[in-house]
Amino acid sequence: MKRIIVLLAMFICMVGSAQTKYKLTKNGKLEKVETFKESNTKDTGYVLMIKDSAYNVYVSSKGKYFIKRVSAKTGKPYRKYITIE
Repeated sequence: MKRIIVLLAMFICMVGSAQTKYKLTKNGKLEKVETFKESNTKDTGYVLMIKDSAYNVYVSSKGKYFIKRVSAKTGKPYRKYITIE
């Protein structure tokens, strides 16, 4: 029974560490840390206009073009891949 409780506690700790990360600022407030991967992305210098909003166009390490958007429902950033003709 002791092993089950210890394993359950370890599992809960692992799940809790995989959640959203926060950072304590100098003024004592918690700030959400963005976990958007920036590895091997380059800004192309192009700007895409969608409904009066300007988005920078990036290229991934595999040569795919995308823009960075934020979900209206969850507020999380994501990549929207686009095609350039």
